[in-house]
Amino acid sequence: MFLDKLYNEDTLKGKDQTAINVARFWLDAAHDLSVKTKLQEEDIPIKLYKMLREKDPKADKIINSNGSDEYKRTIVRLILNVSAGHEKSEK
Repeated sequence: MFLDKLYNEDTLKGKDQTAINVARFWLDAAHDLSVKTKLQEEDIPIKLYKMLREKDPKADKIINSNGSDEYKRTIVRLILNVSAGHEKSEK
């Protein structure tokens, strides 16, 4: 699924503009209720949050150290948007 590009290590390393574009796509798409629901069902906000918080440089898919500030801000906006009104994600 295209969704894995949000936190794909190859997308982040050296291809930051691709990562930003993918994050923006999902942020825009998440305004659709059916897309937002699917992202919630797949626990995407929780997965992204954990990867954003990861600090171990040996861990795969580290957003914290591999992503630009703009990418991180877009991911945070996506997490907040998708989590809003979803009890499990909000916790």
